[in-house]
Amino acid sequence: MSGLFSLAGRTAMVTGASRGLGRAIALGLADAGASLILAARDGAKLEETAEEIRAAGGRAQTIAFDLADLDAVQATTDRLNAEARPSTYWSITAPSADGDRSTSPPSPIGRICSM
Repeated sequence: MSGLFSLAGRTAMVTGASRGLGRAIALGLADAGASLILAARDGAKLEETAEEIRAAGGRAQTIAFDLADLDAVQATTDRLNAEARPSTYWSITAPSADGDRSTSPPSPIGRICSM
């Protein structure tokens, strides 16, 4: 992917980055040069994704939290804003394959990002 476009100097936040689609998206964005903020519920698996990115020369930070927990989403947003992170983010929510989410309320990240 690095030959298609460059994301050097950009920061991408990928949710659901511990496995599946979210992990694949994180690896692709890292390959394109983005620095990553990886988020998911499973901190250990999240760190495995981050280590793979770092081993390939990329930059990755992990934040374990549940997107269904509005307080956790707000705390994470506040933390990232306090760290004066670069202004360009992508939040890519990869759905979980471990259960039926069809009855779940919409992710609170959308409400916070639109504030």
